[in-house]
Amino acid sequence: MKKLIIAVFAFVLGIPVQAQENNYTISGDLSACVGSIVKKLSNIGSVEIVNDANHKAGIRQTCIPKKGKFQFSGNTNQKMYSELVIHYLHGKDSAHANIQFILEPGDMVYSPEDGGCIKGTPLNEKFNGIMSEIHQFMKEGKNDDAYQKLCSTIVSQGFNPIGVAALFAERPADWISSEQELNFINIMNTAMKSDFRVQKRKEELEKMLAVPSTKVGDKFVDFAVEYEGKTTRLSDYVGKGQYVLVDFWASWCTPCRAEIPNLISAYNNYRDKGLVVLGIAAWDKPEETKKAIAEDFIPYPQILNSQKIGTDLYSIYGIPHIILFGPDGTIVARNLRGQQVAEKLAEIYGKQVEYTVEGVSNEND
Repeated sequence: MKKLIIAVFAFVLGIPVQAQENNYTISGDLSACVGSIVKKLSNIGSVEIVNDANHKAGIRQTCIPKKGKFQFSGNTNQKMYSELVIHYLHGKDSAHANIQFILEPGDMVYSPEDGGCIKGTPLNEKFNGIMSEIHQFMKEGKNDDAYQKLCSTIVSQGFNPIGVAALFAERPADWISSEQELNFINIMNTAMKSDFRVQKRKEELEKMLAVPSTKVGDKFVDFAVEYEGKTTRLSDYVGKGQYVLVDFWASWCTPCRAEIPNLISAYNNYRDKGLVVLGIAAWDKPEETKKAIAEDFIPYPQILNSQKIGTDLYSIYGIPHIILFGPDGTIVARNLRGQQVAEKLAEIYGKQVEYTVEGVSNEND
């Protein structure tokens, strides 16, 4: 009866009932985030909703929060994987926080809990529950259970935006192989595969899998870099009968610079036992790399101006990325960070060394 009354009222006013049913709002108060995502409300810039509306990549809506508060409203006849992007200043630098959610009819509210989530509608509540369960497994050290839950979600929800959200959810780098991720995308239904981010990721994976394999246990793949009239190859250092610790880094990358004391420590502790430490400057201006080398007193050799040559070949999408090669050029370990470097070398050389700097998360290009 209530629906009938609403329908009659809408008809009299000339308002389509379907449009009312498909209305959505997204609201939030970023003042609750002060001290976590942002330090001061004055540092907040814009808030955006990014999705694949009408199958055209781009920003669907943008607003400027007032006293930290923001609200979006609109109408959608499809449920879409989306991201709420909060732009703010971190010191003097621009930064942003991406919050995954499903755009669907209903009233949605941004909550700063657990790093931020969107609540209030069926698919979002379901996705939040899944991610909460995964995070709880990880807190309890049940990584296998967390991995199984994530994979089963991608497969079982591949017909709706939850599957896409799970595919792009933050996870340890070694949980899902490139082959497995591509298979997950291929079994999604047509609507989910048409999302521009899924299409882009599919292209990246196909390109990645077309190059020689560079996973642990594979032999190294050589590459050459030209700089100032000189050609330097990875094979000038790797496959020469010694262990080689290779650091893909850049001068502007704060986590990269934080790893350098650990690499210098490894160099000082094991060079007399034959360890070679090599830096490969990626995505960086050579003059900036040289400046960083001088500032950090880096004693080991460098391949300058590699840009994307080595990172593309080794499927590296975030730096620092540290790879250990064996004496015959076999890849012994990948993506070593912080104390892992010291532990792996101690395992090989039988000498415990003091760990210098705590590892930090990868920085995305």
